[in-house]
Amino acid sequence: MQKLLKDGLSVLKLSGIKAHFKNADNVIDASVDVVLLFLEFLATPVLIPIRIARFYIKMMINRFIKKFFKNMYHRIYDK
Repeated sequence: MQKLLKDGLSVLKLSGIKAHFKNADNVIDASVDVVLLFLEFLATPVLIPIRIARFYIKMMINRFIKKFFKNMYHRIYDK
């Protein structure tokens, strides 16, 4: 018969999890996954302003290039 803990997990399930993480490969895999998730969590707020800045910089460069070519056209053909 299974004994239940306060949070509803059975003792057998908890001992199975402990046995799974006795292997060094499993511990390394789990810790790498946790670190990658943590880094992704930290990087996400940084990416939002970078994307906004990239949008506005791209728009400014586009306007500059269009103005340049229009001015060159009018200098050459509007004499």
